[in-house]
Amino acid sequence: MRSFAFVALCAAGLAASTEAQVNAPPAWMQHEMESLTRDGGRWITDNAAYRGPDEPHDAYGLEWSWGIGRKTVRGRLFGLQGGRDVGTFWEFRMVWHPGRREVLLYQFGGDGTLGVGPMIALADGRTEAVQTFYAPDGTVARVRHLTRTDGDTHETSSFDEDGSGWKPRRTYVWRRETEGGR
Repeated sequence: MRSFAFVALCAAGLAASTEAQVNAPPAWMQHEMESLTRDGGRWITDNAAYRGPDEPHDAYGLEWSWGIGRKTVRGRLFGLQGGRDVGTFWEFRMVWHPGRREVLLYQFGGDGTLGVGPMIALADGRTEAVQTFYAPDGTVARVRHLTRTDGDTHETSSFDEDGSGWKPRRTYVWRRETEGGR
């Protein structure tokens, strides 16, 4: 009887361990979070290609930091003018949803807009997030983001859904700014 109880306990433990492994975040997510947050998690990109009267920012910055338990990351997108931080436009949160078994990317806009959607790893080393954005005025839009983080370079491209497919919007190449380099 004792040996049966021992075997049953071992089998239950193995089943729980296997379930935890099946429901664990994918390795690419951990790698992406570590890459984004490394060396202070601050990234800067030039905005010369898009600068204008309605968009006076010289550059943009991203800052990524660990969430509780190093299981999520949170980020913010901010503007720079003359090298000075002029405020946050978007906040982000990348999380593993254990019930849905997928990575989700949330975005929160200063005007109350909420964006949410799944994030996946592509075979070419990039990640893709397709998010639905819900604005306070009731409008809904879908946006696709492709990203690649490679060492000290982070490239982002955004696309709007226009009914016939994905229309290219913007591409930025971000450079890591180390804590001592500020």
